[in-house]
Amino acid sequence: MNKILIIVLLIITGCGVGFVIDLRDSDQRDLINLVYNSGFESGDYDYDTTPEDWIVLNKPLNKIFWDNGESHNGEKCVKIKHPDRKISLISEAFSLNPEAVYQVKCFLKSQKDNSKSTLLTFSAFDKNGKKVNKFSKKIYPNQSWSSFELNTGFLKSSAKFGRITFIFPKDSKNVYWVDDVETYFIHSFHKRK
Repeated sequence: MNKILIIVLLIITGCGVGFVIDLRDSDQRDLINLVYNSGFESGDYDYDTTPEDWIVLNKPLNKIFWDNGESHNGEKCVKIKHPDRKISLISEAFSLNPEAVYQVKCFLKSQKDNSKSTLLTFSAFDKNGKKVNKFSKKIYPNQSWSSFELNTGFLKSSAKFGRITFIFPKDSKNVYWVDDVETYFIHSFHKRK
């Protein structure tokens, strides 16, 4: 009787709605980063341009730069200087497996510590470019390079490609830097038949 009770409890516990994934750096050593030009190193360098494979919506003049003086790793990063409105920095699209969970990792810093957050977003789109999933996290950069992570949940079956977006706040007295933006396919789940 005790064996049957233990088996029933294990089955019930295993059928829970939520799940926890413990992700360690050692688990990611052999994974492929899906973000193109994730360290902002590729392309014909020009301080006043946006790095290759990245987009800035409604790019403001003299506010966003391809910096080569403050990088976390490598030689270059993106610098957002005294933003007088919200600024969105968006990655090139990358392919997705709709039955997978993804992890985003990035490094940010700011000239001043403050309470204004930067929004880190993972968005999934269908084959027509319609947004079908969005996972977001408010992050608070400080005066030293800090690592930030965002894990996705389940994607809709129509998800075909994704993009990473940073939305920097209106903060005309501060400067922000971002570098080493990575996205990894962590685990896939198969639907029951």
